Amino acid sequence: MFYEAAFEQFFLYLKRKLSESDVSKFEGDDSMDLKIKPVLRANDLGTLFDPETGDSYTLNESGLLILKKLQAGQTSDEIFAELSADYDLKKEDFDRMILDFGSLLKSFQLLQDE
Repeated sequence: MFYEAAFEQFFLYLKRKLSESDVSKFEGDDSMDLKIKPVLRANDLGTLFDPETGDSYTLNESGLLILKKLQAGQTSDEIFAELSADYDLKKEDFDRMILDFGSLLKSFQLLQDE
């Protein structure tokens, strides 16, 4: 339950920075294995820095955890397996959160070009 609430807070925070049309245009992207730009740096306090653009972002504890796992090359299924072993997290909820997270990362151009 902690992660569900924290994810919700994180996504609400980021969605406020985007208009609904910006978020919805990425919802059709069904790619669940997100490739984070290798140049991104995150500290343990949740500050994410993109040295290519000079932009900084603030992640909450859950967003930071997911980001670090993605940076380590884990797939969304691997991350779900780890989190669901420790927390009451449904696959459908997690998939939606990852899709939203990926949409936001993509809109801020924080994903690696394929």
